[in-house]
Amino acid sequence: MAETFGQRLRALRTERGMSRQELAAKLGLTYFSVVQYERDERAPRPEVLARIADILSVSLDYLMGRTNDPTPYTAHVDWPEGLRAIRRAGKRLTEQDKKMILDIIQWVTEKEKEAQNPEITDDDEEGL
Repeated sequence: MAETFGQRLRALRTERGMSRQELAAKLGLTYFSVVQYERDERAPRPEVLARIADILSVSLDYLMGRTNDPTPYTAHVDWPEGLRAIRRAGKRLTEQDKKMILDIIQWVTEKEKEAQNPEITDDDEEGL
């Protein structure tokens, strides 16, 4: 059975050694509001949900049970800045460096596709 928002909230809070009162204070809410969230009796407003994710250092998708990867969004690559850095360095990059960067991007993209759509290999078919 999938974890509910309240179950994840409680687990994350306790893993971090935080009391309900401490979380409530950080959120500017009452203790009872946190209790209601953890019991799935009430859902937080979107802005409160975002603050909970920030305080607990997890992504909103993880908090809501949409993924099992708790990595907060801010921990992911800042693509616009990353692209600007590549653009700035582009004049100093050799053709070999540029090819290496493109190869890495292609490799990561292919790995992501494989993870989303695993194909049956010849080895897999032997067990069928």
